[in-house]
Amino acid sequence: MVCVAVVTGPFNIDDHGSVYTSQTFRNYCSSLGVRQSMTAVGTSADNALAESFNATLKREVLRDRKVFDNPIICRQEVFRWCMRL
Repeated sequence: MVCVAVVTGPFNIDDHGSVYTSQTFRNYCSSLGVRQSMTAVGTSADNALAESFNATLKREVLRDRKVFDNPIICRQEVFRWCMRL
């Protein structure tokens, strides 16, 4: 069986965090013509690409560190990693 879906217009895929389920955010998306879609609760596979990216970022940038000295150093390290500098 093959399922095909055609998506027209912008859409946003989120988890079920309180920010994304709030009426304020729903109204904001609606005012911009953005359709909301929620991933299944407790199912990271629904967002596999982002989860894979985050896991690789953590593994390669954080390594054995728990924290950075400050937010600027953290941003610099992430930027270097993203740009492969």
